[in-house]
Amino acid sequence: MMEPISEGRAAWLIKQEAQAAVNMALRRLKEEFPDCGYEAVSDFAQMDSDKFGAFVDYVGLGLDYADAYALTHRAELIERAVQAAQAEAVRSAQSRAHLTRSGGAGESDLETVPESTMETYRAWFPAWSTARIRASYTDMKLAGERSDVK
Repeated sequence: MMEPISEGRAAWLIKQEAQAAVNMALRRLKEEFPDCGYEAVSDFAQMDSDKFGAFVDYVGLGLDYADAYALTHRAELIERAVQAAQAEAVRSAQSRAHLTRSGGAGESDLETVPESTMETYRAWFPAWSTARIRASYTDMKLAGERSDVK
């Protein structure tokens, strides 16, 4: 037969279990939201009072810290995601800037593609626009002219 646990021992075990749950919830919060700024439960005091109240309510309903944080900070999280997407779009556009035609050549500077060649391009590259086909045809024609020069 097992001996009963003393009240002090039971309280200590409950406290240890609660601390482990808090540590796990904080770890998940930091993994999911590394920029949240919360390293310990005492850091939650940094939240404004409305968010803190909502955060406590969500945790009281059984949500973990990461889910409660996501709900109470959703506007900021969405704004950060939008800003990151915009920055990525700008970086992507800047990284492709060197791919534009040099000399400011417009469509009027492109060669006229013979109908049979246009049909071949359309068969091989059905998604290409007429302008893209004309640009490719012009580039190939210019490359051929350069290779003929001796």
